[in-house]
Amino acid sequence: MVRSGSTQQRFRSDGFALANWYGSQPPVTKLLLTCIVTCTLSASMRMVPYYYMPLYWPYVWKGFQVWRLFTGFLTTHVSLNEAIMIVALYYYSSDLESQEFGGRAADYVWFILFSMISMASVAWITNTAMLYHGLFMALLTMWS
Repeated sequence: MVRSGSTQQRFRSDGFALANWYGSQPPVTKLLLTCIVTCTLSASMRMVPYYYMPLYWPYVWKGFQVWRLFTGFLTTHVSLNEAIMIVALYYYSSDLESQEFGGRAADYVWFILFSMISMASVAWITNTAMLYHGLFMALLTMWS
């Protein structure tokens, strides 16, 4: 026999807990997290070939593959270490957006874009292709 009352209500979920959590996140953090998870999972599940993701300058200039300017920052490998880094990036980003840049989403976007442009400029000189860790370190440095 099923008991009615508070015991049953305590274990009941409305099914929208994840959607409610996702909807309550700051907009730039939500976009950044969505792009990182989407790019990483699509490359790891081979929906998009992994070699389309790195920032490879000859393909950007000669092949006009402009998406590489962004996917080099948004793609990482699937591992426990990277999952922990994505969670930390979410924490730092949401804290930065709500505290440091509170109510000024455009300033936060400008900070992220400036960091990406700076790292891409250095990557052009040093021939670095994957820049996710650099973006993580930029957010961590600004957060600290």
